[in-house]
Amino acid sequence: MAEERTLKNKIYHVHKRPKDGKWCIKLEGSDKVIKTFSTKVEAVDYVNGLAERNDASIKLKASKGKSAGKFVKNK
Repeated sequence: MAEERTLKNKIYHVHKRPKDGKWCIKLEGSDKVIKTFSTKVEAVDYVNGLAERNDASIKLKASKGKSAGKFVKNK
């Protein structure tokens, strides 16, 4: 019997790391940081391309780490 795989949409998280103020990109469910940036603008530019290439969504967190960020569904 062939097993059916359910494809889970990837979600990239962009947040500011408190210890050094760097903006980090992580894949949801992973502790590994994909890349860090000095500014939020640089991080968002990078993650937009990453999400587009990988048919993924993006979750942006506020600079204070609050969960009330933006969720962008990639089309």
